[in-house]
Amino acid sequence: EIFGELIGTIRDQKWEDKYKVVKKLGAGITGAVYKVEHKTMEGKLFALKSVNLDKLDTAQLKELRNEVALLKKLDHPHIVRLYETFESDTTMDLVMELLEGGDLYDAYKGRKEEFTEKKICELIRQLVSAVSYCHKFDIIHRDIKPENFMFGVHDKIHHVYIIDFGLSKMYWDKTREAHCQ
Repeated sequence: EIFGELIGTIRDQKWEDKYKVVKKLGAGITGAVYKVEHKTMEGKLFALKSVNLDKLDTAQLKELRNEVALLKKLDHPHIVRLYETFESDTTMDLVMELLEGGDLYDAYKGRKEEFTEKKICELIRQLVSAVSYCHKFDIIHRDIKPENFMFGVHDKIHHVYIIDFGLSKMYWDKTREAHCQ
């Protein structure tokens, strides 16, 4: 089933009211990613992507808002889950499923011996299932590559997720009076 915009954007509350930082996972020019724990659900961990909106140009802001809008609609076991969004005048904070297993590119490069034919077939099945799910709802990812597939658990290559829907688009055929861009 598709979520259909069930995840709202919280504007009157700060993410710090509900989550506490466990550790910083990384940072870039436009923001940072943290491993956070829900304050009232002990042991429940998430990734929090905090984006400084002042550091984004118009195209980057459009990409971010597009990614959020699409992730709000998706509910599939092999697509990263967006749980909550918080927004102020200067930041947008995304509370997402925590994926600590690294990306497919690095995993394959570093541990080729674990990628047996059977394992590769299972991973392809998971990824095709996720892409098919997106297409069922007229969503085209447009950036399928090994770096945009993440593993959920560190040192395990059993469960893979599609991430980074920033370049994704909704597609409508001519009968619906819109076209893929």
